[in-house]
Amino acid sequence: MSRRNSKEEKARRRLENAWKKDRYVPIPTPEEYIKHIGFVPNDPFFYNSAIAGDLNGQDFAFRTKTQLLDYVETQDFFLKKVGTKSGDTCIEISCYSIPEEENCFASEEEVGYDQKTIERWKRDQNIPEETELGEGDTAFFDMNKAEKEIRQSLYLVRHRYIDKNIIKNEADIKRRNPCFHNINTLWVPLEEIKNLPDKRGFTDDEKVYFAKFYESIQPLDEEELERTLSLSSPSLINQAYETNDEGEVIIEEFFNKEGKSIGFQPKKKRESWLRTFIPFPVVPDKKGLRIGGAPDTVNLMTGEVS
Repeated sequence: MSRRNSKEEKARRRLENAWKKDRYVPIPTPEEYIKHIGFVPNDPFFYNSAIAGDLNGQDFAFRTKTQLLDYVETQDFFLKKVGTKSGDTCIEISCYSIPEEENCFASEEEVGYDQKTIERWKRDQNIPEETELGEGDTAFFDMNKAEKEIRQSLYLVRHRYIDKNIIKNEADIKRRNPCFHNINTLWVPLEEIKNLPDKRGFTDDEKVYFAKFYESIQPLDEEELERTLSLSSPSLINQAYETNDEGEVIIEEFFNKEGKSIGFQPKKKRESWLRTFIPFPVVPDKKGLRIGGAPDTVNLMTGEVS
């Protein structure tokens, strides 16, 4: 018997080609179900997700905290096998919330952004051309209404690996990393997932607590720190960072679990942390899904608007 026809080789091929059968099988309805849009295949990408679907050529899989805990225990994801300076195993997630107030939108006149600016946001953040399934209009959230009362926090896992390979195809990156922005995205150590909010939004204390993890996991080395500080000015530093009596920015040093120094970060003020992490609203409705994005943001160190 040739090696190709051996039992082991046949078993390997069956396992390797299993996804071809599953692509025509819908994903099982999860216990914590909110909305699946259209046909959602039985693909690990959509595993145990409360909201899932293909929205105008981009894949979405929003999970509750319980579903996220299950996901990290059972699935492969970017960062699971990637080393960090701190030694922590983390997951990269973008944070969303379903507002209690369904009518939490502002009119275009109230917002006042021109079409050119809106198109730039969509392009930079990889937002689908149509913000609502089957509709061509752009919706604007009124954040005062959207943040007033939250009935469910949701988490969208960020993928840089597919099938254990680094994504090199730009179309795949756009398809499986939709609506990306740093301002609602965290790196969370796996042991901290249990502390994320579930059927409510983040408190300000929680926003600061979780926002700090990325800097402690991947701090700057001395050269990076020096280069970062050189981009700023004394006035900007005083606005955004803690300073000592001499007006010098306070530098924090970080250590791994073995007590070895792994890098440094300028110490942000509490108000600055609250400006660097803002969960976005997401609203499922009869037509599809409305997903929040970010307007122009300001770099704390340089003052640049992007």
